[in-house]
This record gives sequence, structure tokens and C-alpha cells, in this order.
Amino acid sequence: MLSSENHAGQALILAVVFLSMGITLFLGLFSLSLAVKEKIHLQISADIAVLTALNIQANALNAMAMANRAILSNEAMAAQSNALVSEAAFYRKLIEGFGRILRAVPSSGPILGELLIRGGKALEALARRGAGILTPYARTYNGLMETERNLIQKTVPIITLKGARKVTANNFPRAAISPLSQIQLVKQAYDLSNSISPLSEEEMREILHSTLDSHTLRRNWSLGAGSLPFSVKKRGSTRTLIDDFYAYDRLSIRTVKRFRVRWKTMIATSSRASRFGYRSHKLLTDLASEDLSTGLTLMLESDPPPVASGLTGTNRVFRAVSSGELYYHRPDRPEEKPNLLNPFWRSRLMPVSNEKTAKKIVPHLFLKEIKH
Repeated sequence: MLSSENHAGQALILAVVFLSMGITLFLGLFSLSLAVKEKIHLQISADIAVLTALNIQANALNAMAMANRAILSNEAMAAQSNALVSEAAFYRKLIEGFGRILRAVPSSGPILGELLIRGGKALEALARRGAGILTPYARTYNGLMETERNLIQKTVPIITLKGARKVTANNFPRAAISPLSQIQLVKQAYDLSNSISPLSEEEMREILHSTLDSHTLRRNWSLGAGSLPFSVKKRGSTRTLIDDFYAYDRLSIRTVKRFRVRWKTMIATSSRASRFGYRSHKLLTDLASEDLSTGLTLMLESDPPPVASGLTGTNRVFRAVSSGELYYHRPDRPEEKPNLLNPFWRSRLMPVSNEKTAKKIVPHLFLKEIKH
């Protein structure tokens, strides 16, 4: 019969075995959880880096659009002040005519006539003074807007790269944007900057014409109706020339001479904005290419957490890929094409498999894993 002393210690051996297995399983799960947490953190950082880079570009495009709008408003102000000069000169001549008639009236006629004549001259002088102040101001301000817009355009690649690097370092200090991603980011921003070019003369004139208010474009009225003789009509307008604004106002009277009806010009005035310091309005820019690639893909790389690498014995590099795109959307006009005249540029994330440049910077096996 065996002694019970021969079985002593068997339970301890089993306990040690199961304890070792439990510790190993626990450490494995702990390492796996750290790796998953690290990968999620890295992916979030990649998404933030892409959105930051694209937001910088969207803000730059919106800033250039606002500069274009400021230039347009100053162009309109120059055209309006020039039109007021022509219109003021017209009414000064009209008032002078009434003043001369009043001078022939006995008693207070000469005084009233003189007041009208001086009032008309004061009106024209005020309009010319205003144009002489506003037009050079608009020219100077447009020069500043043009300089600011050109500076933004030239620095977009540098600012975009610095922004993506900075937000990556703040969110995930151990991560870095892969070299290929940085090259692709600079190329995409550089292509975006180079796609911006000045508008043609015809496009510029058309946009300026659509910006002017109705009174600046048309200043018409008439007296008389039908085919009655001695009807009066007044016509006034502003034309957008290649490098100037031309405004005119004319008063014509219908007369009958030798049984023929014709219009005779009685008063005619005109004005050019260039006389008040205006310069060529070739300042607006827009996107020259409609097929511009606005997509961007970034790949972040990071070493595994020290604890996880020590437990698993692996030093496999962690990678995370994210893609996004710039897009133009005007809420009240969704069909409007992308342009640099309205500040409606935004950014959003998109599937990596849909971004055209992703295959240039993401390893094939990793890209295949993402698609599946």
C-alpha cells in the first residue's frame, strides 16, 4: 500500500502551471489592448492631420475669395463715384439752364437763379471731391488685397505641411508623417497654388458688369408720351472698358424739322474713372483647372508602445492611413462650380480606396488590407 506522503506537492505543481498560463494570457491580452488602443489613437491622429491640412487649404481659398470680393467692392465703388461725377455734371448743366431762365424773372428771379447755379456747381464739386478721395483709396486698398492674396497663394504648401506636422506632434508625439506622404502633400498643395491664375479681360469685364448696381448701369428717365413732339428723354449708363470705367449722361429733345422727327442732344456729360487715379482692374483671380485634384492621403507611422513591444517581443511599425478632399458647396446654389469669388470651400474625410493618390504612398499589402 502506497503512502499518502508520495502524493504531496502535486497540487502545487498544477497550480504553478495554471498560474503561469494565466499570467501569460493576461500579459498577451494586456499587450493586445495596448496595441489596439495605440492603433486607434494613431488612426484618429491621421484623420486629424488630413483634416487640418485640408482645412488650412480651404481657409486659404476662402481668404483669397474674400480678397477678390473686397477688390470687387472697391471696383464697384470706383465705378459708382465716377458715375456720380457724370450725373452731377449733368444736373449742374440742367440747373444752370433753369437758373438762366429765372434770372429773367423780375424781383427775386436773379437771386434764385444765382442760388440754383451755385448749388449746381457745389453739387458737381462735391461729387468730384468724393471721387478724388474714394478712387485712390480703392486703388490702394486693392493693392493691399492683391499682395495679401499673392502671399497666401505662395505660402499654402509650406503652411499646409507645417500644420499637418504640428497637429501630429501634438496628438501623437511618437508618430510621424511618412516621407512619401509629406512629398505628396507638398505636391498637392503646390498644384493647388499653381492652378490659380488671373481672369481674362472678357471674364473680368463680365464679372465687374454684374457687380455694379442698377443705378450705376442705367440712369434713364423721360417726359412726354407716344409720338408727341418735344418729348424729353434722359439716358445715362456706365461702360466697363478694358482698363477703365466710362460713364455718360445725355438729355435729348424730340424736335420736328422739315416734317422729320429727330432727337437733338441738348446736354451731354461724361467721366472716366482714370481721371481720378483709377488704374486697370485686372486684379481678380480664379481656378484655371476644373479637373484639379483636391484629394489628399496621409500615412502616419509609429513604433509600438514600449510595454507592448517588450511583452510581445516584436518591433513592428504601426501605420494608419487617412484620406480627405477639398470641396466647394454654396447652400443656396448647389450647382455652382468651384471658384475663388465666393468663400464656400470646405473639407471632409473620404474612403482611402476612393482617393487617387493613395496607391502612390501606401504599401500595396497595407492598401489591400484597408480595402478589405
